Amino acid sequence: MIPYKQLSLADIFQDCQDKFENDKPAFLSLLETYIDIDEIIPISFR
Repeated sequence: MIPYKQLSLADIFQDCQDKFENDKPAFLSLLETYIDIDEIIPISFR
């Protein structure tokens, strides 16, 4: 059986920060994949 490990927000933040500092293209690719900028930014700002 595979043991489970609960991820904390600090773990997720640290992983994102490491990716941002060490591999910016991969970090930006993650943002494009999982965050819909059009949903966040109002039409009046585009």
